[in-house]
Amino acid sequence: MRLPGAQAPDFQTALKMCGLQAERPIMDGEPHRVPVQGDAEGERSGVYLVYLTGRIAAGRIINERTGRNVRWQKDPTLLTQDEQKQRGEQLALQAHKTAAQVERQQRLAAERVVGQLQVLRPMEFASKYVAARGLQVHEGAFTDGVSGTTYLPLFDPKGKQWSMLYISDSGSQHLAPGSRTSGMFHVVGGFDSLKEADAIVIAREYADAATSAELLEQPTVMAAYADNFMPVAEGLRRQFPDKPVLMVGERDHAREAGARSAVREAAEAVRGQAVFPRFPAGTDGWDFNELARRSSVGRAAAKSQLAAAYAEVREKARQASRPQPRARASRYGAGSRKAAVALEADDGHGGAGTRSEGPVGPAQFVASLLAGASEPGQGRDEAGARGVKPGTDHHSVQRSYSR
Repeated sequence: MRLPGAQAPDFQTALKMCGLQAERPIMDGEPHRVPVQGDAEGERSGVYLVYLTGRIAAGRIINERTGRNVRWQKDPTLLTQDEQKQRGEQLALQAHKTAAQVERQQRLAAERVVGQLQVLRPMEFASKYVAARGLQVHEGAFTDGVSGTTYLPLFDPKGKQWSMLYISDSGSQHLAPGSRTSGMFHVVGGFDSLKEADAIVIAREYADAATSAELLEQPTVMAAYADNFMPVAEGLRRQFPDKPVLMVGERDHAREAGARSAVREAAEAVRGQAVFPRFPAGTDGWDFNELARRSSVGRAAAKSQLAAAYAEVREKARQASRPQPRARASRYGAGSRKAAVALEADDGHGGAGTRSEGPVGPAQFVASLLAGASEPGQGRDEAGARGVKPGTDHHSVQRSYSR
């Protein structure tokens, strides 16, 4: 027998209709035995179970004394207040159990990859994958010395390893099964190099991140996949709030649809900046590694594009960190031809970016004009945009960006 849809009574009523005696049924998806009409003391000839957390609330009612077997179904929106309450409790319990299971699985995976890293050795000679992409050997990459696999540990912003990215000689990639990956990242140049970096640079794939690290001579973060741009950028922003963020993007392509928009959204969320490779007309490729390695303009163009964006994001951060000028008006007094406005500002180096002057007399005013100043008291801010810092030797086999 079936009690379906909107015509089905509430579950407790359905139990009574089948002869089962239960004051308040427990709706946890587990079978429960209860007495039925006609049972002697201590007998429990009735069995029921009910699931409330699915798309359709469903249950089973069995009266072993009469042989009645009823399947109960109901739209969750039509449940009674008590059933809705139990459904909410079940959903919360189910979510808690699921979260606990996932967390346990992730911690076990973290223990596994940390143990694996201990038996690996830092890469000294380029693997086939690294060599095929025209990359140098960088600190942070590991090898087992046998398979040719490139091992890249993934960390959280505080430096705890949670996962590992495995890259085969052919370039196929996969993450450690069951590991925590959202918000986790690899640092080309080693995790500790981030502390001394002038800015946080984030790319998606290892080849692109390593290319950026070589051309900028700065550590670069690898996010591993497009949907990870946002959690990685936000996590690093919280860990290093004073460092500007540069997101290194790529052309949209079938392998990673939406990667371009993911870069823009992450850059906007952390008040950073995004840069995308500009290829010559008719040139194939999707990232800065392709631009540097395969295009006619080569590494010089890739470096120029990245360096310009890097310098710009640093300069914007420097300007944003400077206190806003505070205007203080002063009068010349009776008969003066113009009021002077003095600006008080810190140039970020312990001195005054614009000089502050008191009242200026006629002779001083004429002298200032002859000296070339457009207004009395106008100074010159000598703090210009700083370029990209030089890094380590390009010909070094083992690269480290810690300074």
